[in-house]
Amino acid sequence: MASYQLKVVSIRQETNDTFTFALKQPGLKKIKYLPGQYLTIVVNINNRKFKRPYSFSSAPGIDVNLEITVKRVQNGIVSNHLIDVVKEGDMLEVMPPMGEFVYDQITHLSKHIQLWGAGSGVTPLMSILKYALSLNTTKVTLNLCNKTKEETIFLNQLLVIKNNYPDKFTFNLYCTKESNADTFTGRITADTVVELMSGCEDETIHFICGPLGLKENVKNALNILNIREDSVYSEDFEHLVNEQDLEGVTTQMVDVSFGSDSVRVEVVKGKSILEACLDYGLDIPYSCQTGTCHLCKSKLIAGTVKTIKEEQTETDNLPDGVHLLCCSYPLDDRIILKID
Repeated sequence: MASYQLKVVSIRQETNDTFTFALKQPGLKKIKYLPGQYLTIVVNINNRKFKRPYSFSSAPGIDVNLEITVKRVQNGIVSNHLIDVVKEGDMLEVMPPMGEFVYDQITHLSKHIQLWGAGSGVTPLMSILKYALSLNTTKVTLNLCNKTKEETIFLNQLLVIKNNYPDKFTFNLYCTKESNADTFTGRITADTVVELMSGCEDETIHFICGPLGLKENVKNALNILNIREDSVYSEDFEHLVNEQDLEGVTTQMVDVSFGSDSVRVEVVKGKSILEACLDYGLDIPYSCQTGTCHLCKSKLIAGTVKTIKEEQTETDNLPDGVHLLCCSYPLDDRIILKID
């Protein structure tokens, strides 16, 4: 897949641990993207290539530059490298925009957009709300949860937008660690969602981005309210696997054929086959590691693998025998995989 070299034109601090990187659009052929999509950053650290997806916080047609917002996380190899090492004027390698967590102005134009987020989950929601409000034909509500106002990414921008669109934009901020006159106290629970949605269930479209607890609370409540599944979208940047999911999975040696390489890789229980291949040093195509981008497709020649994926999407209709390595775990010692 083609990649681009983009110049970092500015770095803006949002909170004490979150920064927005503004990347200059190429002069001749602009990079096109949809509100809510992500950009995959490619970096070399200690002679190993890493790829990580970061949601656009900019909106197409609204912001001059491409902007991604990066939060520092414990042991986050790429996020910490970007925050600590990358400077204004540096060049970053990026892959083309991807992702299905998008606002479609044709399908969603007449809907009241409900955005549900927590922490850095606000990033793609920011892209969607700026774009949707620019159309000036729909209402947008952002329901956001953070520990404190100070830790709320884009807080000042959101307050400006609220002032500019008093009849179109509603901003509900929930704080778990402090109480303020202009915020709600506590988390966004299923009861919270039911209360907020009272009387406006039919004409809404929902975008959810945040930790698993938030997504479960919102989805459970929307299900109670009989909101159609095709009106609810969620974004996943974590592939969470628990011990129950791993039932039957054991540490195995897996034969992998990739280009001119044919290697035998140890896949330790709990790691996906993709993770094991990357640790081995194979430069396998991938981006998201959550089963969304579909770049790590592989043909299963022999053996049995277990697919562990949080949600199925419309693009998950893979040909027979084709598996996504980021969601595949070995079930026996006869596994042979061929990667195109």
